[in-house]
Amino acid sequence: MQHTLLFFLSLTLAACGANIDVRTPIPHELITDSEKGGYRSINIRADETEASSGFIRSLSENLRQHLSELALYPKKNGSLKVRVQIIGYEINEGASREVMGVLAGADEVKSRVQVIDTATDQIVGESIIFTSSSMAYGQQAMAWVHADDIVTFLSD
Repeated sequence: MQHTLLFFLSLTLAACGANIDVRTPIPHELITDSEKGGYRSINIRADETEASSGFIRSLSENLRQHLSELALYPKKNGSLKVRVQIIGYEINEGASREVMGVLAGADEVKSRVQVIDTATDQIVGESIIFTSSSMAYGQQAMAWVHADDIVTFLSD
């Protein structure tokens, strides 16, 4: 019984994970400045991945919603813009996910997130964000989880 409980606890803990590799931290005052703090625009690109337009649309909507709840977006006078480049995308969909469930493996999304000063066009913050989950079923669920991980970087 104890071994079974330990197995399911381990499986649950391994189900979701995020790795936020901060290359350049965003200066805190750039986020919190009452006049110019926050983000003016958000641009998401998928480049050479297989990320669908539906995933990109969901990621964009979720990212904008999370940041607006924190009063960080949209900021007309904001001095920062966000560039998200999806550099890794592996989501199990269809029959493999439906039949195998968690055993189909983890869904994974990896993005390079850059914060750019709009006045100088210089990168003032950068991170590689890797989100992995075997419990988030489908593109929309992974877009929600990945957006939450990105917001963690953009709001700290």
